[in-house]
Amino acid sequence: YQSSSRVSFDGVKSSWEDGDCLNVIVDGLEGVHLFGYDAATESKFVCDNLVMPAEQCDVYAYYGVEAADINLADKTAVATLGAAEQTQDIQTPMAHIAEYDVLYGKAESADSRNIQIAMNHTIAAVKINLDSSLQDVVTIKSITVTAPEGVVLAGNYVINPSTDEITLADNAEVA
Repeated sequence: YQSSSRVSFDGVKSSWEDGDCLNVIVDGLEGVHLFGYDAATESKFVCDNLVMPAEQCDVYAYYGVEAADINLADKTAVATLGAAEQTQDIQTPMAHIAEYDVLYGKAESADSRNIQIAMNHTIAAVKINLDSSLQDVVTIKSITVTAPEGVVLAGNYVINPSTDEITLADNAEVA
């Protein structure tokens, strides 16, 4: 499986692809475990040779976060959300979106034989349609989005699945 992967986004919804991965923490086990998506398993993520510590346990999953950025003690992760600049490729206009959308989730007292985790998105996609009433063809090369002072559009954040909070990291470089 790929250690850094991404889901595809069709402009409306995200879909898992063969080879996508989740970094998973299981209460009672040491470390972060890599679960890989395998379309042949009917939409399941699998981790070979993992013995669950109990019939029920808490499970935390991250998509788009490297294992090194996950704090095992408090089950949080630091991730860069969004980007100051994004470039849209006309050939694959949605490809840039999935790259910035970190997913996270938690399952409390999950059945170790059938873990189900609802994954949460960390960003929102904005679709802009432009119509021109000009007779000449106009080529738009960029759009600038601004926010009120004190609102951070992109930066380093701490994701906490236990509280469902996403907060600006102390050492955040913001855009």
